[in-house]
Amino acid sequence: MVVVTSRRMLTGLESVHRIPLGELSPDEAAAFLTTLVGPERAQADPAALADVARCCRHLRLALRVAAAFDLSYRQLTPAGARLFRRLSLVPGPDTGAPPAARLTGQHLYDAEDTPEELVEAGLLGTDRDR
Repeated sequence: MVVVTSRRMLTGLESVHRIPLGELSPDEAAAFLTTLVGPERAQADPAALADVARCCRHLRLALRVAAAFDLSYRQLTPAGARLFRRLSLVPGPDTGAPPAARLTGQHLYDAEDTPEELVEAGLLGTDRDR
């Protein structure tokens, strides 16, 4: 027996038994998210946990992605976390070291590593030198 999961129907497979997984209830989503982020973090702010679950429409995959994002964010240095938060304030699709220095309050030399930290964490992409 083989269990295959997919977001797509995989219509080319024969002799299959499909089990659609719909959205979780709010309580189920909160419990699932708690297993992903840990009980201490979940209990610290249950309203935020419920809000994340609601924003993810109580969908398992979206909840898992949000939890993976949380893990990546928590591993950032304070400067990396500050830059990541403040990048949402910058209009436009890209940035570089000089704007990163301004956003984080770092000297340009120090700020050159901060965007790279976000790239290495999978939270920011690159395009040439941007």
